[in-house]
Amino acid sequence: MHGSKIQLRFARDMKRARIKLREYRGRWWYFGLGVTVPWSGLQRVMRATRVGLQWDDMGFDAIVYPRTGVAEGDMEKLMTALEAEGIEARSS
Repeated sequence: MHGSKIQLRFARDMKRARIKLREYRGRWWYFGLGVTVPWSGLQRVMRATRVGLQWDDMGFDAIVYPRTGVAEGDMEKLMTALEAEGIEARSS
């Protein structure tokens, strides 16, 4: 569950920074959490966490997410853990 621990840390950091989370199913079979920000907000996300990040170009915005995702089958467990901590992440 190494990926889940990283995802939870990212979620807690984003909550503390008041950056809205979303579920992200990205390229290269990535499953996990991410945040959508304008390019000008990329540094804000990077400063809010020590989790290793990567991002994808979404046109005017970027989706920023931890380098380590979770297995597709663990997404439901991750979302349940977030709910238990009172952290919202909208579904994609």
